Amino acid sequence: MDLRSVNRFLAVAELGSLNKAAQRLNLSQPALSKSIQMLEYAFGVPLLDRGPRGITLTSFGEAVFDHARRIAAEMRKMESDIKALRTLGSGEINVGAPLGPDSRTLAFAILRLVTDERRLTINIANGTRSDLIRPLLLGDLDFLIATLFEPEDLPPDVEQSELYLDSMILVVRAGHPMLEGHQIELSELTQYPWVVLTGNRDLEGALRKLVGTEFNKSVLRSGSPMFVKNILQKSEFIGLVRQDAVRIELETGSLVEIDISAQLDIHELVPPQKVGLIFRSDVSIPVASQALIQEITAAARTNPDALTKLTKI
Repeated sequence: MDLRSVNRFLAVAELGSLNKAAQRLNLSQPALSKSIQMLEYAFGVPLLDRGPRGITLTSFGEAVFDHARRIAAEMRKMESDIKALRTLGSGEINVGAPLGPDSRTLAFAILRLVTDERRLTINIANGTRSDLIRPLLLGDLDFLIATLFEPEDLPPDVEQSELYLDSMILVVRAGHPMLEGHQIELSELTQYPWVVLTGNRDLEGALRKLVGTEFNKSVLRSGSPMFVKNILQKSEFIGLVRQDAVRIELETGSLVEIDISAQLDIHELVPPQKVGLIFRSDVSIPVASQALIQEITAAARTNPDALTKLTKI
């Protein structure tokens, strides 16, 4: 099984059609069909089911597909490493990150890494951690920057490294009625609707238990920090968010953290989340990606003011 056979099999499997795969590969369909047949002969099992609605993978084909994806990914990494070793003049980086506060640290690190002298290709895949872990294991991503796994939930052949802690907080817009010069009572949380940034459901659940049936307002839940912040700045909603997601708004004063420390210790109620790097332990990280990881680590330790200034540029 040579690399050419791997790429041909992957094209057929991904497109579900010999004709479309042949067009992508700039190859005749009979030549491609013969190549797949030779691959099946070498393994001694059928890899494809050829039906009237197209081509699907057999159980053997699915196993080969996963390994073929990894082989192709490792070849791309090898080529990228060779380029990057030339004083990091070029190279390719594939990183996964949720759409949220972690992307700000990533952006800061990328801007520090990219210079006029370098010709880097940086591909960023966005999604939840559960969406991104499979591409990481298949070799499509070099590493993730995301909320870390609990030790007992860490997948096999995966390691992680903590960058910083991100606390959960309650926020409202500047000028919100709750901020009118008095000590905020826990019961006031029930008087306004809530908007919850995905990842803060633990805080929502804990607060619901505390306030009980007194809370009967609307609840919005979204994975988009931009949407949540727009809602907060234009309404009387109370936001249940991660601190890093609204750090800029807190510093500029457009959003204000609700101080209910006299009533409740939120950090004790819901411990801060660990944010960090997640990567495979059974393969080496490409040189260019290692350079970005170094910048991310440095960015995570940078004064928040510097991050804010960079984001405003």
